[in-house]
Amino acid sequence: MAVHDKSEQVRLQIIRATDDLLYHKGYNMMSFSDIADASGVPRGNINYHFKTKQAVLSAVVDYRLANMKMMLTQWDLTIPTPLARLKRYAQIPLNEKTNVTQYGCPMGSLNTELAKHQPELQTVSLAQFELFRGS
Repeated sequence: MAVHDKSEQVRLQIIRATDDLLYHKGYNMMSFSDIADASGVPRGNINYHFKTKQAVLSAVVDYRLANMKMMLTQWDLTIPTPLARLKRYAQIPLNEKTNVTQYGCPMGSLNTELAKHQPELQTVSLAQFELFRGS
């Protein structure tokens, strides 16, 4: 495996673990040590990939956006009408009801937290809502 591929795999491992931490713990309660523990990546390696918590946040939002775009593209190809796509969208919280009941909407929870404490960071997270609004 090439060094670049290994580096990208580690970066993705960090992003996925941080995505989960953001949802279950929140941005302000999450630390680099939490990310290291959750990802299994040494803290020094995390600092190599992401110099700040804000950089990790941006990477997680980019990751979420990429996944949402793929999902919406797939829906456009497989779900014939806007109404049917809207019904599919409304099904998402029902499919995730255990997590949604305990932690709320992943997008909404993050936006609410950032709006209270770091409104300048909220613009990063708002891109998730903008994507759905434009679809």
